[in-house]
Formats: sequence, C-alpha cells, structure tokens
Amino acid sequence: MKLFYLLLFISSLLFGQTSISEAEKSTLLSLYNKTDGANWTTTWDLSREPQYWYGIKIKNGSVTEITLNGNHLKGTLPNLAALNKLRKLDLSENRIDGDISSL
Repeated sequence: MKLFYLLLFISSLLFGQTSISEAEKSTLLSLYNKTDGANWTTTWDLSREPQYWYGIKIKNGSVTEITLNGNHLKGTLPNLAALNKLRKLDLSENRIDGDISSL
C-alpha cells in the first residue's frame, strides 16, 4: 500500500496540471507575435507546450510568472487580462510599450 501512495505522489509531480487554457495560450502567443518573438535573444519553440517556453512559469494550470527581462522584445504589449493568476511580470530591459492596466 505504501508503494501505491509513493507511485501516486511521484506521478502527480511528474504529470501535474501544467497545461493552460486556450485564452492564456492565445495571450502568450500574442505577446510573442507583437514583440517580435522570432528575434528574441531566447525565443520560444512554439511546437512545444508553454510550460517549456523560456521565462514562463505555470502552476496549477495557470501562468503565474513571465520573466523575459533583457530578451530583446520589441513592439507593443498585448492585453494580458486573460492571465488572471499572473503574480510576476518582468519585461525590463526591452523595447516595448503598452498598457498593463488590464492586470
């Protein structure tokens, strides 16, 4: 029985909820596209899930952190309202403009 609980615990760590809603994914893709993501210093592999994208932290199925400071973002910040669990946003040392009041 202890082995069962141990395996259950390990599987929850390995396969915990890391996928995000389509609205959150769409918002991240908008951020990528509107800030010249293909030319960032460290770009995202869009064929992979957002949990593997540079600077993105996901907890309990929601984006909680975006840390892309000094990553050569250029352009306009999209509306980030769909990221309602976002707790940290660091876009410093980039060339972007826009409104973050939606947060």
